[in-house]
Amino acid sequence: MASDYVRSHAVKVNDVMTREVVTTGPETPLHEIAMLLEKHGIKRIPIVDRNDQLVGIVSRANLLQAVATARPKLEIALSDSAIRQKFLAEIRQQPWAHTFNLNVTVQNGVVDLWGYAPSADERAAVRVAAEAIPGVVLVNDHLLETPMLVY
Repeated sequence: MASDYVRSHAVKVNDVMTREVVTTGPETPLHEIAMLLEKHGIKRIPIVDRNDQLVGIVSRANLLQAVATARPKLEIALSDSAIRQKFLAEIRQQPWAHTFNLNVTVQNGVVDLWGYAPSADERAAVRVAAEAIPGVVLVNDHLLETPMLVY
């Protein structure tokens, strides 16, 4: 009861902060993050890079949003050519996508993205579009950010 009193009446961060923090990396699948939240009874999990530097936080609300907006996946994996066609069809529908700067190859479910993206956000969106296709086992992002042209 004394520790509950400290947490509810404290005026210093040191008295209320969590000391044994559960963290994970940016490549952790969302279902594993959900299991960590449930296992440890926590509402948020810090995401750290290889140097243990904070790069973000995933909350229960973030997971719920991802589940609510996820499209159902097909049970049958697509062929490599079908994966490529589906990816290109999806990307061409996006107003932000610069498809003339993009090339994609698929071999054994491994997608390789080549070309240029004008921003880090577009680069991430292209990768996410590829990862969401049934049958994709890995996405290798070889995209470069479009160089600034100086006249």
